[in-house]
Amino acid sequence: MTVTDTPEKPTLTVMPVNPIDQKDKPMLVYIREEPVTLQCDTSNSFQGQMYSFYKDESEIQEKQTSQSLHVNVSGRLRSSNSVSYTCKVWKQGSNQGIESPPSEAVSLTIVDRPVTPTISVTPNYPVYIRDEPVTLQCSTSDFYKGQMFTFYKDEFEIKGKQTSEHLQIKASGSSTSSNSVSFTCTVWKRESNQEIESLPSEAVSLKLVDRPVTPTISVDPRHDVYVRNERVTLQCSTSYYRYENMKYSFYKGQSEIQGKQPSQSLDIVVSDSSAYSNSVSYTCTLSKRVSKREIESLPSEAVSLTIVDRPVAPTISFDPRHDVYVRNERVTLRCSTSYYWYKDTKYSFYKGQSVIQGKQPSQSLDIVVSDSSISYTCTVWKWVSKREIESLLSEAVSLTIVDRPVAPTISVDPRHDVYGRNERVTLRCYTSYRYEDKKYSFYKGQSEIQGKQPSQSLETVVSGISTYSNSVSYTCTVWQWVSKREIESLLSEALSLTIVVPVIVLVHSSSHHPRSEVPVNTLIHSTVVILVHSSSHCPHSKHQSLSWITVAVIVLVQKYQSLSSFTVPVIVLFHRTSHSLHSQYQSLSSFTVPVIALIHIPVIVLVHSSSHHPCSEVRQNPRSQYSRYPRSQ
Repeated sequence: MTVTDTPEKPTLTVMPVNPIDQKDKPMLVYIREEPVTLQCDTSNSFQGQMYSFYKDESEIQEKQTSQSLHVNVSGRLRSSNSVSYTCKVWKQGSNQGIESPPSEAVSLTIVDRPVTPTISVTPNYPVYIRDEPVTLQCSTSDFYKGQMFTFYKDEFEIKGKQTSEHLQIKASGSSTSSNSVSFTCTVWKRESNQEIESLPSEAVSLKLVDRPVTPTISVDPRHDVYVRNERVTLQCSTSYYRYENMKYSFYKGQSEIQGKQPSQSLDIVVSDSSAYSNSVSYTCTLSKRVSKREIESLPSEAVSLTIVDRPVAPTISFDPRHDVYVRNERVTLRCSTSYYWYKDTKYSFYKGQSVIQGKQPSQSLDIVVSDSSISYTCTVWKWVSKREIESLLSEAVSLTIVDRPVAPTISVDPRHDVYGRNERVTLRCYTSYRYEDKKYSFYKGQSEIQGKQPSQSLETVVSGISTYSNSVSYTCTVWQWVSKREIESLLSEALSLTIVVPVIVLVHSSSHHPRSEVPVNTLIHSTVVILVHSSSHCPHSKHQSLSWITVAVIVLVQKYQSLSSFTVPVIVLFHRTSHSLHSQYQSLSSFTVPVIALIHIPVIVLVHSSSHHPCSEVRQNPRSQYSRYPRSQ
């Protein structure tokens, strides 16, 4: 038999090498089932050389040409905490292989990994907005002393080991176009002075979507300044109409003032959290529905409103000022303010809720009061940043309105169909209402002839408004006290009196026929002249002369009675041979008076005769024959 040399004892090494110093003695610690490489080295090389490896003296691999072996670290038993490895080198002999002595054993300490954790995302949504902040949580069922956590995004470590099991991160993919991202985590424990990492958790995958396009916000109406507590409309607009079931949200500052609603407009009152703030900003967002989640856009650019306070409320007053007012009485409203620096100040007046005068430069307004249930207010306007701002309403003023006393009735005493000019009569004003401290006023036409007096009677002279008037009307009112104010009643119905003047008959005594003695220049149009002639010898008695006069008057009445409603000028003439008498009465030739009813006229007979005239006795009682006619004074 041929004798050959035995191979040298090889050297076994484990890679990677995880040495830990333990009381100045190196100790190799590995995680159970951790993959390692066993390397069997020898200083000699033989043809056909082979290697074999042993775990706890049990061969784990038949002879192989490779001097390396990949194994997972584990003990003979599942619960074993250590394992030793050896190796041998074989060389080919004449009939069989020759093995070397076993290498020095390499002992490994085995430790278990921490329990595999679980990872979760808060909040939990079916989809996530790109770059939306989320919180990752790595949870384990065991607690290890000094445990730490590591998080991974798409298998890349996000951050090193940390003590917190939470990590706040933005939901974004590995690239800006990624539509999904996955996260895992591990837990670490410290054992045998070595940090041991668990296996990765199952991945949690997030679906990513983009936000809707940022909308724009506007305000209607648009002004440079806004009045505090003014009502405006916010409008949220977007150029993208492809979103289904779009909804809108509005914000004042950082606070939501309307949640997601289908309407893209919102009516608001302009105000801020502080009564002294002079500006406020508003924003809006747009929401779209994706996978049962509403995705909100970024906030619009803010629209900022400058806030101003209304001018100080003015005061409103009435002129004249009374405790009560008569219905349909005219009064003047006056709107006053103590602020005089307002440029181009204007005023508005309100009756109840209705405007009765819009913006006008005048601070007064004439009105007719009619309803005591209505109150009046006013406002003042000032210019602020090219806008007219209306003040607060003045305090309302209300009027107590009363009706005028019932119209009285007026009568005359004595009562006739016609009255002579300047005839004296008594007017009486009567009311059936028992007013206290009543007073009376009398009017001729539109003119007052007696002011407020306690007496309800008035003596007056019948006369027209002018010399030629043939009628006159009288009215009266009654006054009563209401809340310290004397209120005049409605006018009574007018009392109309017909006025007539006397026809003056001039009796001329002359030896000549009177008609031949009438001056031609006294005969004018529509003239009624009564000339009564008496002979100088007076062959008849005085009664004949009077009879002649009577006949003349009767003839005149019969001739003109159809003109009872017609005005006839009458010129009164007197003529005598004596120039002195003619001169004395010639001024009467131009005296004219209207006559309405010739049938009811007083007659004045003027009789003139010479001293020798036998008919002079007629002058004793010239009107005795005409007592049936009304007489003037």
